[in-house]
Amino acid sequence: MHYIGGAIGRGGEIYQYNNDSRPPRNTPSLNIEWIILHLGSFSIPIEFYHVMQVVGSFVTGTHSLIFRWAEFTSNLSKDHTIKTSDMISLLKTDFNEREILQAKSFYSNILSTHHLKCVWSGKTISTDLHIDHMIPFVALRNNDLWNLLPSKGNINIKKSDKIPTHTILNNKHIKDRIIHYWDQLIFKFPEQFRSEIQVSLLGNTRFLEKTWKNESYSRLLIVSKHMIEDRGFEPWISI
Repeated sequence: MHYIGGAIGRGGEIYQYNNDSRPPRNTPSLNIEWIILHLGSFSIPIEFYHVMQVVGSFVTGTHSLIFRWAEFTSNLSKDHTIKTSDMISLLKTDFNEREILQAKSFYSNILSTHHLKCVWSGKTISTDLHIDHMIPFVALRNNDLWNLLPSKGNINIKKSDKIPTHTILNNKHIKDRIIHYWDQLIFKFPEQFRSEIQVSLLGNTRFLEKTWKNESYSRLLIVSKHMIEDRGFEPWISI
């Protein structure tokens, strides 16, 4: 991180290391969560941040080579509906299928004994259970449990690869359902869920029992806005 600036003659000045945390003496096995929380942070000049906002859409946004390839390929199919995210997920099929099956098995078990409601519409799911990437895989490439929620099939197809807007995410009933499923997931998979939401949403904000839900939801709103405004993904404006 320090020497990356040398390529343009800035002597490592693009990224400034902030020694703003101190690791404990007893270091466990290293993982991403531990590194984020204990090894400090980096900052960049504001002008580079603005440049990266623009360039970033060509790396992971709607103008990226992978997205355009997936979009073109999915449009070739005339007989079957294939989402752009379906094509991108093929690049890492084993990982994608394994993680989605875990979520599907979890929600299917609930459905076998209790009512299960679509996270978006609130309608009861019967035999049409779909596992929806809240932030689509095509945008975030994320199969964390917090991002995999139950949806009715027709709603999931309608949503497709669109990003839910603040209007949708700020709907009280939808927010309550999302947090309800988060509560169930953290009860069933406490270590996995906490670690995933810490790394993907909370970042260097510590996971605290009293605040993690609101903090995580606030970060979800930021991710949604970023994907729409900076990365150029299509917004989902109505259910």
